[in-house]
Amino acid sequence: ITGTTSIVETALIMVEQAIAEKSPGAQQPERPPPPPPPMPPPRPVLLPPPAAPRDTRRPMDSGGNGSSKALSWLSKGEVLIQQGRAAEDGGRREEALDRYKRGLKLVLEALPQLGEDEAETTRQMINCYLERSAKLKESLG
Repeated sequence: ITGTTSIVETALIMVEQAIAEKSPGAQQPERPPPPPPPMPPPRPVLLPPPAAPRDTRRPMDSGGNGSSKALSWLSKGEVLIQQGRAAEDGGRREEALDRYKRGLKLVLEALPQLGEDEAETTRQMINCYLERSAKLKESLG
């Protein structure tokens, strides 16, 4: 118990010393508060607007099999493009380029089967990621 008491006594002495140093009678230069850390620049939003919900898509042809296949291609293509974006953000440029190429190919194959509104939104996304792919390919040499 005496070992514990000495630890407690030592801690009390340290606390009393700290209080004495902070008391108004002690002369310490007053320091201004540290400046806040600099804010990082805002990250530009480079993603195109989200596609319309899946249930509002109206395929141009009313055939069941072809249009569902197109929607499947579109969904898979969008996933690959999102994976490409994550790879690019993570510095894996070659992987990003590969995912962009594969995703854009699927999305382009689905494009003729989409309704007018969905096709326009999809074209904007395609243009955005074609530009990103071109810049990536150029940076890779």
